Amino acid sequence: MSPFPPLAEGETTLSDSTEVLLRSVHPSWVDQGKPTSLAFKPTGKDAGCLSVARSTVVTPQEHFDEFTGHLGLSSDGIWGVSVDEVQSASSRAIDDQLSSSRPDPCPRGHSYVDYRDLDTGGAIKSRARVLLAAAVYRGPLFDKSDAGSLIPKSAAS
Repeated sequence: MSPFPPLAEGETTLSDSTEVLLRSVHPSWVDQGKPTSLAFKPTGKDAGCLSVARSTVVTPQEHFDEFTGHLGLSSDGIWGVSVDEVQSASSRAIDDQLSSSRPDPCPRGHSYVDYRDLDTGGAIKSRARVLLAAAVYRGPLFDKSDAGSLIPKSAAS
């Protein structure tokens, strides 16, 4: 039996292990140019569902532009973890674009990393650290200093 709650109507589990999930990182979650584990830890309002966007639907720059422009939220940049890395952290990645429980407004490609199987702060922080390590190893996918540039950091390197 799965430790996770059943999926809501319209939700699907992502299965392409190579797909990268894009995480917008708030400036307060950055230390010395790198995200802290807070960037991969759901907040109270997230109800155990860490928001990400699918790289097969939106590019890192498009996600940054939508997040900061259309949604009016703050971001220092975009970092990512693969579906495989999420699964290696004993979690699952869920596409909720067709679900009535998705955020409103809902960014393109919205999905989430499921933390609802964990009930202690220590376990949540541990998973966040595993995902952080994977994201830092991959490096930033888009940096706010690239905003307005035609060449995102990941393509220029």
